[in-house]
Amino acid sequence: MSNISLFSKLGSSAANYKKNLNSQGLKNLQNTQLGDVAYSRLSNLADKFGLGGYLPQRQLGSFGKIVFVASSHTVRTFDALARNINARTASHEVIGQKPILEFLGPDADDITFTMNFNKLLGVDPLKEIEEVAKMCREGQAEQLIINGKPFSEHKLLITSISAAMNTIDNRGNVLSASINVTLKEAPDIPKVVITPKQGGDTNAN
Repeated sequence: MSNISLFSKLGSSAANYKKNLNSQGLKNLQNTQLGDVAYSRLSNLADKFGLGGYLPQRQLGSFGKIVFVASSHTVRTFDALARNINARTASHEVIGQKPILEFLGPDADDITFTMNFNKLLGVDPLKEIEEVAKMCREGQAEQLIINGKPFSEHKLLITSISAAMNTIDNRGNVLSASINVTLKEAPDIPKVVITPKQGGDTNAN
């Protein structure tokens, strides 16, 4: 069999595999140590034959329309993920003594992470930054999904982003950039049920 026929057969098989693949099954497989190793080896083998594009991208998580992926063609990931857990308190002044601190309840968590964008890794830095900035300006609250699970009990709202253009070529094109993203929990407004009073007005004459 000629090399052309071999590559044609491999390409056809890979295309059928991608078409018929159960994405949920792959996701469940990748969440196991054995599955992760198997996927990595399969990805390396596919890259050697130029067929890496036929494999599904490995999704690390998502935040709304932003999908965190790491593949041989596209890298859009996060780094330095951190959560600040806070409490709400009230301070009551006492003459001649230290103030008394009263616990009021839990406060909304703050979550931060960094994203790096590079044209050599298959993404347009300016478009990626604008997508995140749009979510911030429009106040879109979304679930942060990491490894298939919500990272927070509630949806999160982007409160601020800080962007840096790290590499610019001699034509003014941004080749790499990074952003620091700050999010805050945005719980749904609790529903208030008003129960009407029973009976009429007993004070009426």
